[in-house]
Amino acid sequence: MPRKEDFTLGEQMKNKNLEPIAIVGIGAIMPGALNKDEFWSNIKEGKYCITEIPASYWDYKLFYSPDHKAEDKLYSKIGGFIPESFKFNSLKYRIPPQIAKQMDTVQHLAIETTRMALEDSGYDKKEFDRNRTAVIIGNSMGGMKNEMSNTRLNRPFLYEILKNTSAFKSLAPADAQKMIDEMDAGVREKFTPITEDSMPGELANVIPGRVANVFDVHGTNFAVDAACATSLAAIDQAVNGLRMGNFDMAIAGGVDQMMSPSAYIKFCKIGALSEKGSCPFDAKADGFVMAEGAGMVILKRLSDAVKDGDKVYAVIRAVGASSDGKGKGITAPNPKGQKIAVEKAFEQVEYTPGDVGLIEAHGTSTRVGDAVELNALNEIFGAHAKPGTIGLGSVKSQIGHAKAAAGIASLIKTSLALYNKVLPPSVNFETPNPTVDWATCPFRVITKTEEWPGGKVRRANVSAFGFGGTNFHVAMEEMNDGLLKKAEESRQQSTVSTPVQEKLTMTSSNAYTLHVPGEKIQSDVLTFSAATKQELFNVLDKALVAIQFDPTYLPSIAYKNHLEKPAKFAVTINVETPEKLKEKIEFFKKTASAQDVWEQESLYLRMKGIYPFTPTEIKPKVCFMFPGQGSQYVDMMKDLASKYKVVQDTFDEADRLLQNIIGQTLTETLWSKPGETKEKIAEREAAIKKTEMTQPAVLTADIAMMRLLSSFGIKPDVVMGHSLGEYAAAVAAGIFDFENGLKAVCTRGKVMSEIKVEDNGKMASIAAPVERVEPELARISGYVAVANKNCPTQTVIAGASKSIDDAIKMFTDMGIQAVQIPVSHAFHSAIVRPAMPQYRAFLDTLKFNAPTMPITTNVTAEFYPSDPEKIKDLMVTQISHSVEWIKQLQTTYDSGVRLFVECGPKRVLSALASNTLSDKKDIKVLASNHPKKGGIVEFNDLFANLISSGIQLNWTGTNMFGDSSTFNPAFVNWVTGNATPAEKAEGAVKDNTVCACKTSAPAAQNGCCAQKSVVISGIAAGGPGSWDRVFRDGVLDEILQGRNMIEPVKADIQQKQIDKHVEFVIKSKDGNHRFERLTSPMQAIKLAAQAGTFDLEKEFGLPAKWVRSMDRSFQMAIAAGILALKDAGIPLVLYYKPTSTGGYLPDRWGLPAEMIDDTGVIFTSAFPVANSMMGDLSKRVAGLLNNKTAKEVRAFCDKFISQISDPVLKAEIENWYQANFKDKEVEPEAFTSEFILKTIIIAHSHFCQWIRAKGPATSMSAACASTAQAVAMAQDWIKLGRCKRVIVISADDITNDNVSEWILTAFLASGAATTEADVTKAALPFDRRRNGMIVGMGAVSLVVEEESEVAKRGMKPLAKVLSTEIRNSGFHVTRLDVAHVAQVMNDLVSRAEKDFGLNRSDIAKQLVFISHETYTPARGGSASAEAYALKSTFGKDVSSVIVSNTKGFTGHSMGAGLEDAIAVRCLNTGLVPPIANFKEADPELEGITLSKGGHYNFKYALRLAAGFGSQLGMTLLEKMWQEGEPRIADQAKHEAWLKEISGQQAPVLEVVQNTLRIKDNYRHGVKPALVMEGSQAFVDKVNAIHAHETKAAAPAGGAKVDAPVPGAVLRLSVKDGDRVSEGQEIIVLEAMKMETPVSAPASGTIHFLVKQGDQVQTGHPLAEIK
Repeated sequence: MPRKEDFTLGEQMKNKNLEPIAIVGIGAIMPGALNKDEFWSNIKEGKYCITEIPASYWDYKLFYSPDHKAEDKLYSKIGGFIPESFKFNSLKYRIPPQIAKQMDTVQHLAIETTRMALEDSGYDKKEFDRNRTAVIIGNSMGGMKNEMSNTRLNRPFLYEILKNTSAFKSLAPADAQKMIDEMDAGVREKFTPITEDSMPGELANVIPGRVANVFDVHGTNFAVDAACATSLAAIDQAVNGLRMGNFDMAIAGGVDQMMSPSAYIKFCKIGALSEKGSCPFDAKADGFVMAEGAGMVILKRLSDAVKDGDKVYAVIRAVGASSDGKGKGITAPNPKGQKIAVEKAFEQVEYTPGDVGLIEAHGTSTRVGDAVELNALNEIFGAHAKPGTIGLGSVKSQIGHAKAAAGIASLIKTSLALYNKVLPPSVNFETPNPTVDWATCPFRVITKTEEWPGGKVRRANVSAFGFGGTNFHVAMEEMNDGLLKKAEESRQQSTVSTPVQEKLTMTSSNAYTLHVPGEKIQSDVLTFSAATKQELFNVLDKALVAIQFDPTYLPSIAYKNHLEKPAKFAVTINVETPEKLKEKIEFFKKTASAQDVWEQESLYLRMKGIYPFTPTEIKPKVCFMFPGQGSQYVDMMKDLASKYKVVQDTFDEADRLLQNIIGQTLTETLWSKPGETKEKIAEREAAIKKTEMTQPAVLTADIAMMRLLSSFGIKPDVVMGHSLGEYAAAVAAGIFDFENGLKAVCTRGKVMSEIKVEDNGKMASIAAPVERVEPELARISGYVAVANKNCPTQTVIAGASKSIDDAIKMFTDMGIQAVQIPVSHAFHSAIVRPAMPQYRAFLDTLKFNAPTMPITTNVTAEFYPSDPEKIKDLMVTQISHSVEWIKQLQTTYDSGVRLFVECGPKRVLSALASNTLSDKKDIKVLASNHPKKGGIVEFNDLFANLISSGIQLNWTGTNMFGDSSTFNPAFVNWVTGNATPAEKAEGAVKDNTVCACKTSAPAAQNGCCAQKSVVISGIAAGGPGSWDRVFRDGVLDEILQGRNMIEPVKADIQQKQIDKHVEFVIKSKDGNHRFERLTSPMQAIKLAAQAGTFDLEKEFGLPAKWVRSMDRSFQMAIAAGILALKDAGIPLVLYYKPTSTGGYLPDRWGLPAEMIDDTGVIFTSAFPVANSMMGDLSKRVAGLLNNKTAKEVRAFCDKFISQISDPVLKAEIENWYQANFKDKEVEPEAFTSEFILKTIIIAHSHFCQWIRAKGPATSMSAACASTAQAVAMAQDWIKLGRCKRVIVISADDITNDNVSEWILTAFLASGAATTEADVTKAALPFDRRRNGMIVGMGAVSLVVEEESEVAKRGMKPLAKVLSTEIRNSGFHVTRLDVAHVAQVMNDLVSRAEKDFGLNRSDIAKQLVFISHETYTPARGGSASAEAYALKSTFGKDVSSVIVSNTKGFTGHSMGAGLEDAIAVRCLNTGLVPPIANFKEADPELEGITLSKGGHYNFKYALRLAAGFGSQLGMTLLEKMWQEGEPRIADQAKHEAWLKEISGQQAPVLEVVQNTLRIKDNYRHGVKPALVMEGSQAFVDKVNAIHAHETKAAAPAGGAKVDAPVPGAVLRLSVKDGDRVSEGQEIIVLEAMKMETPVSAPASGTIHFLVKQGDQVQTGHPLAEIK
């Protein structure tokens, strides 16, 4: 019996991420319901939605028989159907009608319910990170369209049966043919024609892809099938992915519309269906009722949902999953498996089953199934709950069993029950199932909607069980405060929590946040100029090109733009978005072409934020005007705080101070949260109108703006403030600091709000000058006075409430606009005079200083005195005194001010100043912030005005890639790409004074460590060519020289392809495609690039036992890795292990000790175990008779042959016997453990073991993009800090005999490969005649390292990795998404531009493009996609790019990207091959420049790889080494490094079996330098050999000097006959592109035995020393 403690969070759960998952959006189309609301209404009302099968579906009478045993008949004619009024508008989703027509309705339903869910969650309008949004959808049997299309396609079978009937044969030939023709016409009319869109329109696994495509999300997408538990399986996968941080939002659910006759009939034959109705838990239950439906939910981590202000319907606490294992039958329910699923769910939560209030059961309405489920539940819940205390229901009682969508129907029902706090009913429950002991059962069936009592957290569980014994159980609960704590605990326990989750807990002032998405604050002001107008237009055109490719172009380019000194023809543009820049440039060019905008000011341009100017430089006297109460608004300056650090700091400071002053923070009240309702916003607006909150809010905004302007060098010479704004002016003038200013205004607001008067009074704005207003006020009875003398057209009055009402009526009657101002008191009037004594007493507690700059006072309109006491008097008097704003402006102007800047929210003071000083033509009045225009845009407009006026700004601190101290660090991270996707949307990051990589690996990936420079230090490859070794010297150079490696396929392999009975589609123009079977070897694949000889044991020294346990791809990849290490100059060293007797024995060779833990390995392959799997299985099949004697086999064959009438087939079998078994006794081949070792993908593990690497290691496959993606992954690992180098090893060989007959046949069937026999007509990259790919093989390895690690050993890297991309287009299994390929390439180049300050135009002029081009002609083929991407990325500079291709010579090496190594080698040599066999240009590819072969001086290489499944990998490289230069850049550092890693005083490099090693110098009796103790490597820094031995004198005959490595004599360091000292460099060899110095082993006179340029092998005599 389960105990309570079994359901608590045990120790085993503590390291699991169990963060609650929120359901934030719901979409549903169910039987009888077109949406979620109708579905919920039906549930609450207990509506029964089962009907007869609609005639619009199909005529059930054709298949119906009441006899349950009738052959091929159905006995159930009822079901749950979605309303027939459902219509799918494809144009709404931009899906062409012809494609929509081929889409099954299940795809329509998935799209519609996803739209509903997104709209319900608000994410149809709210921003979210589409790259981190997953789509996981359950579907079990596809849809009915597939059955219909199969019916159309299978008609020849039926015609053949008809033709063989006697009735048909009795017809006249013409009548018979007419019958066939009429039948065929009827089938064609009834069933939709088959097109290229049919298959993707019908496949179940395309459903999530279709959703991802329509709603443009780029996270993972896949389909799930777990029979009737399918949609809960999808929920399980989504929950796991969210908790693991794989994505941030998931669209998950299920869809099912398999309601075809065949489905009904098959279920009837199982006896599963009811012919009466759906009655779960009732005695009359006799089977389930078929139903259809679709449901989607939007899932997010609860912490993210709360942070983003999402509506939360319910929360998923746990999902338990299990399998029935061995049971009574594959379709029979097993209580053991069901029970395990429930137990697993409770293992993850802290409460017991007794805390659950509702069970939404699987409840299918089968008597046995219902009883089994309840009995299993009873075993768990019974010990924790009293009988009849837990509600029980099943939505199947109302809608039937929706199969794959059943689980999501139950989940949605339960979510809405929790959200609405009701217990929903289960209908048709009248007589309880007699096989259930209801008296002791803790469950009671809810038959009518009930209110769900509170008092404790409402919790509910949902079950779904599927054919095949798959079980899922979901634990849910209502949203409650306790969940937030659990979410936090889960994040802290989790080892995979994302950076944004960790940052949710930060409340300190150094937590910088993007309060709004980065896209909304990236706007900036840009200045373009040139010496002539036409040149300016050219500059603007370049900007238009650049902005297309870089989403962060504006903030990235701004700093450089700001520093450029403008030329004669200049224009400054306030740019809101990249799209707006394009629009404004085009508008400006049009306007400037029609008129001289530099001489004649254009109002239209200024209105659009476009300011043409001729450069001047002025330094006007500046006045800051600070606004007061009434200018506040919700979200005031939130956008500016997101972008500028000083603004965020100011609000943080205010929050900290106000917490102590008034007990609450400003931002919590002022700034809204994402997703807030209109009602909540209205609450905020009301809160900030209260004087006690308004005054500190406006003061903080004023000071934040002042500080921001000052950071750009805009500082005031004079300050003034309107009413409350005078306190900001006082802070600016140094009268008191910000803290005391906040204290003053808070107290001012407090004492004014607390005054006890009978009438608080009112205020009103009168649209007339004070000279007109004041005399009229004398006519009003009661108290009224002028409060604000704002400008010649506006006067504010204050006074008693009735008097103000009367005044408003009076002025209105006079035709003068009069409007009441919503304020709490009649400020600046005698009504608030009672507050003055108390306020004065408070001001006496503050320290006042004499002003440091001129400041005018509202009371007298003159400048403040210097006496602090008189200043206090003025501030107290100001409370009840009128604001003399008109006179203040005149005083300020008279002091010489010519630039008036409103420093704070809105434009009230700007308007007043412009109106008052309208007669002054020498002034400029500017605003700095306004909510309608947007805080950032208005601020930029201020800057645009200043720049075009010739006022210089200080741009220090605005360099995104240098000193970015002006900006909010979160914004910097968004721009530079250092933020996580969640942070890019609305994330939070620590102050950049703290390295994020110190706190978490995910943070390190995108934090300061992202600046690590990553390089490629070594490459190696093995290539095709049956005439030679796979790993022959110079194979990459052979490819660069254009050597053909493609050969004919052996005749027997061609025949074996045909023997597989290949069928493929023959397409026709009219859409009536047909299948055709291949019958002749002439139709087979005839060409391939095949491997030569290769022996890992003999060539590379690996033990035979190891080699036997590896697949061929493993072996080749490891060989390439060994050669790449050699190329990188990383030698292996020999370790010794201590013995029990105190001695030492050699252990194994391995990486130097300092590299062991910092070296990672990635193995990639498209067909990693194909050779072993197919080879061994073929042997098993062939060996079925191996344990028989020749006589027994002869007898078997004779019996077999006797039953065959075909003489040709008889002869073939006889020949087979003669060739394989005649006179042979064949022993069966043993089946060993090597099979499993060869078929588990562990090549990376083998390689790690061989070289002793202990860093991260994995295998990955992205089809033909594998190696390119692995390079990108390696770069990520290094930038993450996981390791310092990664060895990418890759291999594929599907051309060998074990595999080729299968894989070549598969490519043949797919139509992807050419069947030409002439290589000049087959290998046609970029040629208009291209007709299919050629299969090849290859092995490749690249050593990817942190640049500093290469420098540490004194070497030069081969190339720098500038940028990488790993993407999936989510588009098609075999075709490329042309537009997305272009987008990814743009992103790749943009990142390099940002990270390294490059320009794509400059890149293009020195770029070689290493293409993927497979010479397939199909739509979405590689050639057209790559050409389009290049033209989109490089624009008019595309012709400068040299486009190269190697597959024309090597065939397609699959996942082993030979091109990845070729890209590096191409840079190093400057050599590029021509395009193979190119003759006919393809007009579609016009504009790109194809290589003609030969030498170029490339600086950059761009490699693109694409794989089946829409997989993309791209790499942009920069040359770092040129062939002919020494690989060793610092000889002394290199020698010191070799000494350090070897522990030897004079280490010698050697190459043994293709492996670079440091020669072992161990001598018996002396402790070796390198010792392995356990798994730890130790290096004796002072070589024990030299330390403990007496130095031997040189032999009398002299000392010989031998070559330590093979290579060429690069130079003689001394002259023949010179006297040399021991250890002195005497000669330098060049080996493996590295310089190897040779030192004198003894002192004496040297005599050389070689000369410069000689080639030597290891051990060759070089010199003698006497």
